[in-house]
Amino acid sequence: MIVLTMVQLVFRVMRVTLGEWLGDVWLGFKNPHISAIISMGLTMLLVLSGTWIYLWQLFGASNQLMAALSLLIVSLWLKSVGRSPRFAFWPMLFMYITTMAAIIVTAYNLYASILSNQQIASQTINMLGAVAMIVVAVLLFVAALVIAYDAWHAWGRLKGPAQVRPMAAD
Repeated sequence: MIVLTMVQLVFRVMRVTLGEWLGDVWLGFKNPHISAIISMGLTMLLVLSGTWIYLWQLFGASNQLMAALSLLIVSLWLKSVGRSPRFAFWPMLFMYITTMAAIIVTAYNLYASILSNQQIASQTINMLGAVAMIVVAVLLFVAALVIAYDAWHAWGRLKGPAQVRPMAAD
C-alpha cells in the first residue's frame, strides 16, 4: 500500500510542478492529463536508467540535512538566549558531517559504477540518469555548504553572553 501511495504522491507533485514551472511555455503542461502522462514517462525513464535507488539515497540525505538544519536553528537559538547549545550542537555537527560524507560517497558511487563503466555508460538512458543524480548530489552539497557558511556567520554574531531583556509592561 505504501508503494501505491508514494507513486501517487510523486505523480501528483510532478504534475503540479510541471504546470507551475512550464505552464507558461506550453499550455499543455497545465492540463492534468497531459502533465500526468509526461510525469509517468519521466518516472519510467528514471526507473529504466537504474539510478532511482540513488535518488532514494539522496532523498534520505536531504532529509538528514533538514534534521541537521533543525538542530542548527535550536543551537543558535540556545546560544542567543544565553543557554548552553551543546546538547543540540554536537548531534547537529555529527549529522551534518556524516550526511555530507554520504552525499560525496553516493556521487562517487554513481561515477564509479555507471559513468566510468564503458558497458553501462554507452547506454544513453543510464548515463543521463547518473548525470542527473550527480547534479542532484552536487546541488545538495552546495546548499548544505551555503547553510554552514550562513550559520558560521550567525554563530559569530552571537559571541559573548546574551543580553536578556525584561519584558515590557503594558
